[in-house]
Amino acid sequence: MNMQVISRYRAQLRQSAQRWIAKLAKSNKGDYIAEYRERIQEVYGLQKRLWEIVNNERSGPHNQIEALGKLLDCTKQLVALYDCLPLVNAIRDYDQGKEYSPMTHYYDRDRKV
Repeated sequence: MNMQVISRYRAQLRQSAQRWIAKLAKSNKGDYIAEYRERIQEVYGLQKRLWEIVNNERSGPHNQIEALGKLLDCTKQLVALYDCLPLVNAIRDYDQGKEYSPMTHYYDRDRKV
């Protein structure tokens, strides 16, 4: 690959990322939280698969040790995701123009608009 191809590819990645971020920023808080929750569930799914490798004697000791290391990585990722939850909770609902709070959500859900 030459530098021109690499530069074009990087520019396409940047544009794609910017479109995704813009779409996410314009979505409502529920959409963002759903996406965030999917990432958490994804890490849990990976952990489950890694534990299957660790607990399977046919995996071999090298693969089991490697899976244990990856399990530690998953745990660190989960800690980071859960540490960010207060920030996720502070995201505004841009289509509504108001801050989200659990109590407001609780009272607003019964009100018909």
